[in-house]
Amino acid sequence: MKTKLSRYWWNNLFFLTVVGLIAEGIMLWFIVYTSFDPETITFMGIMMPVVLVIFCVTVLTPWRFLLTMKEDDEFYHAYLFGKEICRVSKDRMIYYAIVEFEEHLGFEQRYIAISNFPFVLKEKSNAFIPLKSNRFIDYYDKSKQILYRYDATVAATFPIDKWVCVGKQASVKD
Repeated sequence: MKTKLSRYWWNNLFFLTVVGLIAEGIMLWFIVYTSFDPETITFMGIMMPVVLVIFCVTVLTPWRFLLTMKEDDEFYHAYLFGKEICRVSKDRMIYYAIVEFEEHLGFEQRYIAISNFPFVLKEKSNAFIPLKSNRFIDYYDKSKQILYRYDATVAATFPIDKWVCVGKQASVKD
C-alpha cells in the first residue's frame, strides 16, 4: 500500500510548480522577444530569481505534509521526496495515537501516528489563534514516528487492537 499524507498539499505542489514555470517562461520570453533595452533585461534578470525563490518557498513551506508512506511485509516506511526518513517494524511493539489537527484553512483532518517507541502528545492550546507549533505534525519526531491520514481504508488495514495506544482514540469519520 502506497499513500500520500496530504493530497491537498501534493496537488498544490504540482499546481504551483506549473505556475512558477509558466511565470519564468513568460519573463524569459519578455527578455528575448520584446526589447533589448538594458534596463528591461536587468529588471527581468533580477525578477526571475526573485520569482523563483518566492515560488520555491511557497511550494516547500508545507513540506511536512509532502510525505509518502509505503507498506511491505516487514515495515511501514515514510519517504520525503524519495528519501526514507522513518521505518517502523511490524515485528516489534507498535505504539500509536490518533490525532486531529488543521491541514489547511480551517480544515481539520484525522491522522494516526505509529512508532516502535513510546511517544507523548502535547495538549492542544485553547488560544483564540492557536500556534502552528501546537499541531502534532509540527513537533513529532519524523525519524521515529510515521503519520498516516486516518480514514476507513487505513482503519481497516491497521491492526490497532494489537498495538499500544499512547493517546486518545477516536472513531473514523465516514
